[in-house]
Amino acid sequence: MSVRGRRILVVCIDRDDDLGRQTGIRGPVVGREENLRAATLFALKSPEDSDVNTMFAAIQLYDSLKSSGEVEEVEIATLTGLPGEGVEADMKIANDLRSVLERFHADGVVLVSDGATDEYVIPVISSIVPIVSVRRVIVQQSRGVEETYILLARYLRRLFEEPDLRRVVVGVPGIIIMIYSVLWLANLAQFFWAIAGF
Repeated sequence: MSVRGRRILVVCIDRDDDLGRQTGIRGPVVGREENLRAATLFALKSPEDSDVNTMFAAIQLYDSLKSSGEVEEVEIATLTGLPGEGVEADMKIANDLRSVLERFHADGVVLVSDGATDEYVIPVISSIVPIVSVRRVIVQQSRGVEETYILLARYLRRLFEEPDLRRVVVGVPGIIIMIYSVLWLANLAQFFWAIAGF
């Protein structure tokens, strides 16, 4: 479905209501300025939360659609669920979406989420209004995670480059697997631990 000439609602989802728990702001948050204020306060309270990035990504998408001139009209709303997630959270999101749609009659929504459990509400939203697009916001990994991957890659490379290390790490488990296979074929697998221990 094309967005050209349509009334589009950009919907940011916070199913577990991190926004409300961190800032005290209750959803739905409607309008660019209200979303920007809420996202900024949220970022100051909990900068590591991925929902902060999702809110800013939704604002960026709203700005992009507004300036493109392809849509007739665009609005933005952040819908929040409940801390326990589950059915109650989804029902709250559905009710909040209906109340937003009473004020802004959208032809379709563009859903912005950080993936994971937030996208469980896709059937709920699509039962109320058509979903034009889903944008998943993936936060770049932190330096600590990146360093862990580099360190792991370095050890794996070392494992394959150094024969002495390779004999111990690959050779010993290989011998144990071979012993077990031979015993299993000979129908003597019950003696594996005694032989391996020896």
